[in-house]
Amino acid sequence: MILEHITAPEVLTVAAGICFGIGFTVLRKERAPRRWPQVEGKIATSRVQRQSTGRAGECELLPIIEYEFAHGGRVFKTMHWRVGNFSIGGEDANEITSRYSAGSSVVVYVNEADPMKSVLRYGTTALSWIPIGFGVFFALMTGVK
Repeated sequence: MILEHITAPEVLTVAAGICFGIGFTVLRKERAPRRWPQVEGKIATSRVQRQSTGRAGECELLPIIEYEFAHGGRVFKTMHWRVGNFSIGGEDANEITSRYSAGSSVVVYVNEADPMKSVLRYGTTALSWIPIGFGVFFALMTGVK
């Protein structure tokens, strides 16, 4: 059987490669908007929505930020406030929506390939660094005897 011949360092090397691949893919997507053209937009609505987590009685609060902007002779209205459209690291929905109040002007980073996926913010998050950290851990473990 093939599995009998696979060693722990080989498994750890594969795990490290998978983690690095996921982490660097997410990192690239999170940083992409910094190269996108910027236009002025306007916040149409900014509110907090309660959504069930799927666990008994648990809910999470999500920031819903709808904004509009013009690009290439067309007007777009979308709700992607950041790549992945999520908040992590202690940043709560109320903080986010207070930063983008209805009627205020904002800078929109325009995704020219798909303007409906344009964003108001960009930057790296734990979503990219955690898999990279696991990749480093697994890579270091391949040499431990």
